[in-house]
Amino acid sequence: MPLNTARCGEVRVMLNDWLDTLLRGELDMAVPGVTLVQGNGASFTGSGRVQWLAGSDVRVSAVTNGAQSLLARFGRVWPFGRLIPREDYVHLSGRSQAGWDVETIPVPTEGYSIRDDSSDVVWDFSTDGLTLAPNSISSHRTIARH
Repeated sequence: MPLNTARCGEVRVMLNDWLDTLLRGELDMAVPGVTLVQGNGASFTGSGRVQWLAGSDVRVSAVTNGAQSLLARFGRVWPFGRLIPREDYVHLSGRSQAGWDVETIPVPTEGYSIRDDSSDVVWDFSTDGLTLAPNSISSHRTIARH
């Protein structure tokens, strides 16, 4: 299906926004509908924020459900030199308020905190890359890596 003029203009604006972000060297994006997915398929939903400054990793902050499922593994540390299993990795996916689909590169499931009197998980971790795509044309993806 061909794009109409309005849709092309929308993509051009989104592309310009992305270029401006790279030139500024910073990104601060609210992601109101976020899902964090572990390698074993467990998922946690909530809201969050993705931030980046030139020369730094991408920082992810979020509050999601799922405290009970993480309580059993809280504080698990892998021995030095041992490979971390795929099921112990997590990545974020969601859609920003500006209409970008966001997905981070998977990282080990660390950087979260839970309390025994709450069902929420507070996430705060870094990753070295993310993918951004305007949700109107998911075949055009922009990848940023540190």
